[in-house]
Amino acid sequence: MVLTKEQLSELICKHSERENGLQDLLEILLESMMVSERREYLRENSASGNKCNGFRPGHSYGHGRTLTFRIPRDRYGNFHPRILAILRHQEDECERLAGTLYTKGLTQEQVGEVFQDIYGEHYSKASISRMLDYLREDVSQWLTRSLEAYYPIVFIDCVHMKIHRKRSVETEAFYVGTVVKRIKLHNELIANVI
Repeated sequence: MVLTKEQLSELICKHSERENGLQDLLEILLESMMVSERREYLRENSASGNKCNGFRPGHSYGHGRTLTFRIPRDRYGNFHPRILAILRHQEDECERLAGTLYTKGLTQEQVGEVFQDIYGEHYSKASISRMLDYLREDVSQWLTRSLEAYYPIVFIDCVHMKIHRKRSVETEAFYVGTVVKRIKLHNELIANVI
């Protein structure tokens, strides 16, 4: 059955009015584009004997929700859809922006408002929280990293003193350095001060 553009447009409009209809359409559109791209890729490389080899699961963010779709594969594993690279780049960019705003002190709700101003779509606290998961993982890894038993520490400070010079009084900074040869972690402090 071949549909005209008008018939296809009418079907799409009816489907988009359903609950989560727009999300379904985005997933269908992405899958269709990737399947078409794979067909063209295999046609161009037909001499190699490469063929279709099913699908693998994939996901991305879209309109504040997670889009779930199937990514087509080829037998030799050489096919990589271009549309995925664009989505991945956009997703990474969103996560970096959300992380930067969050570390600057904005709340998840404020980050969502900034995203609404930039992308014209409201992102819920849950969506922003999902974007910040990678940041939480980095912090968790940093907090659980292995530490050395001892660390050298240098404290540097300065003392401002009044100095008389050629009929004037000037304030000059004298730097004081304290070297702690060793400091042991875990609430035990053993230090040799020079």
